[in-house]
Amino acid sequence: MFTDFNTYLDGPGDLVIEIISKESIDRARGRKFVEYEAGGVQEYWLIDPLRSQAEFYRLGSDNHYHVFLLDAKGIYHSQTVTGFWLKVARLWKYSLKGKNRIFCQITINSTSTMAARRHAATAM
Repeated sequence: MFTDFNTYLDGPGDLVIEIISKESIDRARGRKFVEYEAGGVQEYWLIDPLRSQAEFYRLGSDNHYHVFLLDAKGIYHSQTVTGFWLKVARLWKYSLKGKNRIFCQITINSTSTMAARRHAATAM
């Protein structure tokens, strides 16, 4: 039996990014939200291209998700993955039809290059 330790995750993910579709809206906002919260996922992002809406949740000390807002420039900065941020307006700037892409920007400071790459790869 072969195990690929590069893709194996023991315990909850640090960050989950959910791209909502017509078919997944109930699961993403309902069952998955509750499961990730109970499972200890530290950050949960809901990206909803149908509504041009992005929501960012962080697990609080009470073990419940709390919504966090963008900064004054319209950027959300992950608290879990150092150097990972998203300028939300860019999500809606380009058509998703046919491209099926979300445009993210990642800045990585030199002290967390490997950790940020590992987290970004597993988060997307």
